[in-house]
Amino acid sequence: MERIIALAFLFFFLGGVALAQEAPKKDNGYCGLLNTKLSDGSYLIAGRKLTGFAWQEEVLARVSKIVPYNVEDEARKRGALYEKALLPFTSYVVVDGRLVTGQNPQSATATAKAVAALLGDS
Repeated sequence: MERIIALAFLFFFLGGVALAQEAPKKDNGYCGLLNTKLSDGSYLIAGRKLTGFAWQEEVLARVSKIVPYNVEDEARKRGALYEKALLPFTSYVVVDGRLVTGQNPQSATATAKAVAALLGDS
């Protein structure tokens, strides 16, 4: 996890795109952003809109009792402006400047397109 945090900071600091995308049967992609801090000590996600696997999706997938924490709540505790799709397991992407997040595996294509659009604007 430390490497993920370091890479997220480095990409963002150097003007790149920081991205988190949920992967099937893997852990929540945005966990790597939770403890990423900027050079001033603030959390990268503080005050930024983002999304990621929703707690409701964890419950529906029957993994809420085995995941170590509610990532949605932890993101909010760090000041993130967490958003999610109205319906679980539907594609949902949030772009906040150079931070791009996809809610779940169904969001992978839309997340990739959002990143490509940002890179095309560079």
